[in-house]
Amino acid sequence: MHDTQELKRNVRFIFQMAEEDMRVPGADKMVELGCMEGVDEVYALHNDASMETGTIRLNSRVMSSWGSAWTLEVRGISAHGSTPHKGLDAIRETARIIEDMDYIVAKQTSPFSPAVFGCGMINGGTIPNAVADYVQARGTIRAMDAETDLILKDSFGGLVAQSELRGFKTTMDYVGYPAVENHPEAAARVAGAANVFLPQESVDIQGAPMTGSEDFSYMVHASRNKMGALFFLGSGSDAKGIRNYLHANPYYLDDECVLVGAQIFINLVTR
Repeated sequence: MHDTQELKRNVRFIFQMAEEDMRVPGADKMVELGCMEGVDEVYALHNDASMETGTIRLNSRVMSSWGSAWTLEVRGISAHGSTPHKGLDAIRETARIIEDMDYIVAKQTSPFSPAVFGCGMINGGTIPNAVADYVQARGTIRAMDAETDLILKDSFGGLVAQSELRGFKTTMDYVGYPAVENHPEAAARVAGAANVFLPQESVDIQGAPMTGSEDFSYMVHASRNKMGALFFLGSGSDAKGIRNYLHANPYYLDDECVLVGAQIFINLVTR
């Protein structure tokens, strides 16, 4: 660290709003309102308690996935459970779509490019002895490259279209974030700022991306020449018994990580 530190450039502090809700991406709205006007470079950190305090992880390519939240509605025809042939079972049809998407991930996407399809919510039916005429299902799609993201979404749409041919009525909705793609020069600047006070082995410059998504991607895309980088800041401690996964409940972090993150940002604007 420097004994005296002076800013080498103008600095704008941006605090993300509504970052966790894909339905209303806060960063997208902030960009729309002008938070990135005149910004040449943009940087962000994300704490990670599975990493030790005093370490960081980043790379010079994709740092977080293309991610979309989807909502599917399937409408069939109700019938008594004793005469299922007189109805259209929305529960079975929804299950077919979900199972077929697992096949898409296994057989139609490259094994060298991670792809994740998940369904976390299914709601349908009103009584146990009747064919359900309505189901709503919700989940996520994640990919590490734009081509895989497109394959997943196109395939999902094709499976839903088959339901229409079977006589069901469907609606499908997507909301999501583009990937965070670190600029090589910006990633190098973060590594350099960290190496001023952290040992070289504590700065992983070939770090694995996360399959989660980050709306910081909107800010990177809005900066001049897409000059931005996201890095992960270790916030765990074996000595203190802190080793959580992201969004664990309860979630603990080592408070000392705040000083590490702050110093990296200080070094970014004073070197």
